[in-house]
Amino acid sequence: MDIKDVNNLANLGHGHVDKGGRTNGATPGARGTNHGTQQGTATNSDTVHLTAAAEHLQQLHAALASVPIVDAQRVGAVRQTIANGTFVPDPPRIADRLIRLDAQLPAPGRP
Repeated sequence: MDIKDVNNLANLGHGHVDKGGRTNGATPGARGTNHGTQQGTATNSDTVHLTAAAEHLQQLHAALASVPIVDAQRVGAVRQTIANGTFVPDPPRIADRLIRLDAQLPAPGRP
């Protein structure tokens, strides 16, 4: 059975793959791959450099991780007004916030 090289991996400078699955230049007995000395080896000189935008995103992520998700003081104040019976809802404000939230959500059936 003939396997097609749809990603053109055989022509990456490692030689030609023959019908037997061997790559010229590969070690004898290797089938379909070239296990040379440069493939799959990491050295101490491997480095990663982040762009300024990536570094900024990391800083933002760290800053947001330290911010609590819920404002406990505000929740406590609302609980107190409800318990006291002094909580007065503002229906137009609630409706406006619901409409803005709905506009931010994706349409049904779309990601």
